[in-house]
Amino acid sequence: MGNGVCERSRRRSDVISLVNILPACATLRALLQAREIHGYAIRNDLYWDVFVANAFIDVYAKCGMMEDALKVFQGMGNKDVVSWNAMVTGYSQNGKFNEALELLNEMKKHKIELNVVSWSSLIAGYAQHGHGQEALDVFRQMQLAGSDPNSVTIISILSACASVGALSQGMEVHAYALRTCLLISDDDCDEEEDLMVQNGLTDMYSKCKYFNSAHLIFRSIPVKGMW
Repeated sequence: MGNGVCERSRRRSDVISLVNILPACATLRALLQAREIHGYAIRNDLYWDVFVANAFIDVYAKCGMMEDALKVFQGMGNKDVVSWNAMVTGYSQNGKFNEALELLNEMKKHKIELNVVSWSSLIAGYAQHGHGQEALDVFRQMQLAGSDPNSVTIISILSACASVGALSQGMEVHAYALRTCLLISDDDCDEEEDLMVQNGLTDMYSKCKYFNSAHLIFRSIPVKGMW
């Protein structure tokens, strides 16, 4: 009885250690170390834990190894919403948009919600790779799904609007930013996010040749350290 309790306690400690170590590997893009940890997890039968599997999906995605991430995902006995979102985010960040959209459709069939981080990653991926219209299409899907954009979404969609000259959509995003406190510098708002959105709006209006609006937003940006 005591041995069983000790074994469960050891395994739980191992799981906690892996879940803490793997994000560091992801940040450092330490693929070799991640593979070594992967081998340890297999040898010690730690794959039963969904948090461990999700951490491996994240580290492989961050290292650009989506085939490995997919193997982990497909081998999971129990996937949670984090598992699905990690795969969509990984595909998006690695420019594999067809795979991301296929997975998105699978999620819809299973009524699994895509979180704002994954929506934003997909939109940002399209925008960064010059696919402005596709980014706008995904943004519309996000709105229809009832997911509220955050500042990363707004910045990415403004980039998409700028790339395809979508002035009307850009103005709608501008209005949304005003309604949601993304353009008001006060104690309740993140000033860095505020500045990034303002810069995105300036760029969008300039590229859409709406120079008066671009100039007004530029003039509204506070200049710090001048006094």
